[in-house]
Amino acid sequence: MNNTDYDIVNAGTQTFQLTDLARGGFDNLVVDAGYAVTATTPNASPVYRIGRTYTSVQHRAFATSPVCGDSGGAVAGTGYLALPGFGNSAAIAGVSRFIGTYPITFVAPACLANPTATEQSANVNPSGAGNGSWIDFTFDANAVDNDGSIQSSSPVTYIKTGCTTAAPLTRTNAIRLRQTGQEISPFISVGVTGFVPPTAPAVITPPN
Repeated sequence: MNNTDYDIVNAGTQTFQLTDLARGGFDNLVVDAGYAVTATTPNASPVYRIGRTYTSVQHRAFATSPVCGDSGGAVAGTGYLALPGFGNSAAIAGVSRFIGTYPITFVAPACLANPTATEQSANVNPSGAGNGSWIDFTFDANAVDNDGSIQSSSPVTYIKTGCTTAAPLTRTNAIRLRQTGQEISPFISVGVTGFVPPTAPAVITPPN
């Protein structure tokens, strides 16, 4: 996050900004979730939203030309919601500044269209098998942010549920690290191995 250019095609150095963390494997479990910022995590981002959902929802600053919200700002863009609505199961809901897969192409500065209601929505998944596997945390951890801030530590995130003496397990793709295009950045979702409760399914998948 502080020294790797994930985009070697387009000019400049683009470093990953962690704006959402989704954790899976909590099927059929009642959970509580929370976070902490402590003295041992300086410059840590707070968590802005926590939800029982797989979907990360983009949030951007007000788009005035020629900056177009690409450098952040204190006022939310038109149509961007602090609390998303319901009705989207995509990994990331929002409006992308980039097109294509690889090489990605930056869409230069005509301001982005305002998001639709669907692009500001996320399904809330009940605790049944499959659909209720995921809990999503929205924050903004980065080494170099386009808005000039530095929040170089993530918050400490917690998911609490009932347990037995059985040991936790590890599962592939149980954690999804997301970049949601908060400023000049493409949508990126990275799956990594993570610990899950012993009751988790063998394969951690997106919602049905």
